[in-house]
Amino acid sequence: MERKTLIIKARKHWEEWLPEKTQGLKETGEFKVATRGAARLAQAEIADLMVQGYEKHKAEEIVLPKHILLEPEPLPSQYLVRKCPLTA
Repeated sequence: MERKTLIIKARKHWEEWLPEKTQGLKETGEFKVATRGAARLAQAEIADLMVQGYEKHKAEEIVLPKHILLEPEPLPSQYLVRKCPLTA
């Protein structure tokens, strides 16, 4: 996957699913640097896995969650569903 594509994918994913991380990085002016760095690392690891014999799609499946498609931040407590005390 091209680095530019990885950068775009990281930026979109982080803005949607990691709003606090994104806000912090943007406030310090490091958002673009962080997403470029993540893309660089992902691209290098994908290439390394492919040299080891992995197919491209499998290498991406392994690497993207580590650097690009990070696990979403937990929802703020106001969005969590609370159990009704009568049914709990």
